[in-house]
Amino acid sequence: MRSTLGARTRLYLLAFTGIFWAPTLLAQATGTITGTVLDRGSRRPLSGAQITVAGTGATIGAGTNAQGVFRILNVTPGGPNGKAMSVTCELEGQTVMALNAGPQFSFTEAFSFFVSCTDQAEVDDLWAKLTADGGEESQCGWLKDKFGLSWQIIPTALMDALGDPDPQKSKRSLDAMLQMQKIDIKKIEAARAG
Repeated sequence: MRSTLGARTRLYLLAFTGIFWAPTLLAQATGTITGTVLDRGSRRPLSGAQITVAGTGATIGAGTNAQGVFRILNVTPGGPNGKAMSVTCELEGQTVMALNAGPQFSFTEAFSFFVSCTDQAEVDDLWAKLTADGGEESQCGWLKDKFGLSWQIIPTALMDALGDPDPQKSKRSLDAMLQMQKIDIKKIEAARAG
């Protein structure tokens, strides 16, 4: 009888130990997420972009190398949901971070990109691209792209006209702009000239 009790005790002890060690062993199984970040237009690699993945047990991420490649280590199984929590990149020397804040925090006009254009062709090109596929025009050179992000597509000629030292020319330029959606440089210049 003693040997049977000893065997049961060892069996219970083994089962009891297994209950406590199994989660620890399973928690150590991790994976890796790798990928490449490319510029959508030029398809060139983006170096220095920061990728953060939500739903990995803890928010983890990595930066891209010179070839645009990133590698996120120690990802727990079943964690990632395929959505980026944040993406950081550099645009014209300025660091920009976009956060996935969910549907409760949408874009507003409180944040917009201002693009200074040199001529009407550049205004027309950007306007067409940014309003395509569900974007919408607004007033005075403003628009929203298909994601709801606001942009100001402003030619330097408008800024020159609004800053004219002659208050009458400046006011006529402003009045003309207030009637426009996309800025028309010829109409601004005609209003400025009187």
